[in-house]
Parts: sequence; structure tokens; C-alpha cells
Amino acid sequence: MTEKTHPTNVLTEGADDIARSLGLLLDSSFQLAETGAEVIQRELAMVIRLSERVRDQVISADLLEQARKQPIPAKFRASAHAAVDMAADLGAVAFQLSVNFIDGLTGRSPAPVKPVPVAS
Repeated sequence: MTEKTHPTNVLTEGADDIARSLGLLLDSSFQLAETGAEVIQRELAMVIRLSERVRDQVISADLLEQARKQPIPAKFRASAHAAVDMAADLGAVAFQLSVNFIDGLTGRSPAPVKPVPVAS
């Protein structure tokens, strides 16, 4: 190796080491954020289930059924469901883009996506 190419190789190796370290840091940060999001999702699901139980204990099934059949509340309900679905889709796309970005930085192949049943 000549003296002229040695500094270039050292710089290239240093840059590669920095890129690998940044990729590992991003990957670790992403895994931490993913774990946090899973915890938040489980807690939210628990709060929703508890809220439904309280609702079912406080409001009679007949009254709830009548209220849901009213046109204006039914339209608000449908719009609210559509808005939540849109927000969930945007969140899922942002999540997927971040997975793709981190996979690209770390040089690993994307993990296969396993379908998860969604409760309705």
C-alpha cells in the first residue's frame, strides 16, 4: 500500500465504522420506540375495555341501541370511525417508512410481516 492511498483507506474505514455505529444506534432506538408503542397500545386497549364495561353497567343495552340508531349520532360515529382509520393508516405508513429507512441503513433484509388479527 502506498502512502498516498493509506489516508484515504483510513478515512473510508472510519466513515464506514461511523455509518455502522449510527445504524446500530438507530436500530436500538427504533426497537426501544417499538417496545414503548406496544406498551402504549396494550394500555389503550385495556382502558377501552374498562370503559366499555363501565358504559355497559351505566347505560342499558336498549337505550344504547336506540341512541345508535339516531341519524345524526350515527353519522358522527361513522365519520369518527373513518377519521380513526385514516389516522391509523397514516401512522402505519410512517412506521413502515421508518422500518424501511432503518433496514436500509443497517443493510439487513426486511423482516417478513406476519398478519395480526384485529379485533373489531
